[in-house]
Amino acid sequence: MIDSTSGWFLVSFAAMCVGLGKAGFSGLGLIAVFIMAELFGKASVGVLLPMLIVADVSVYPMFRKHASWAPVWKLVPPALVGMAIGFFLLDW
Repeated sequence: MIDSTSGWFLVSFAAMCVGLGKAGFSGLGLIAVFIMAELFGKASVGVLLPMLIVADVSVYPMFRKHASWAPVWKLVPPALVGMAIGFFLLDW
């Protein structure tokens, strides 16, 4: 858990970087990863992934009419395999 004010500031800044990264400033997403990894270590995956999912889901209604879903469905099986491999590697 975060005990200091500076820690909460860094987490808030990382969340802002995630949001701005989803809005088109792609380099800011990488800054969020570094901040969260420094604060939480391995647990940063479990903290950062919900932030990314919320950011993706909140943008979905705006872009669903303009999306091409065929490439997305082709990427789902490899993504699930990669998530399983990542889970076992982080658990190991």
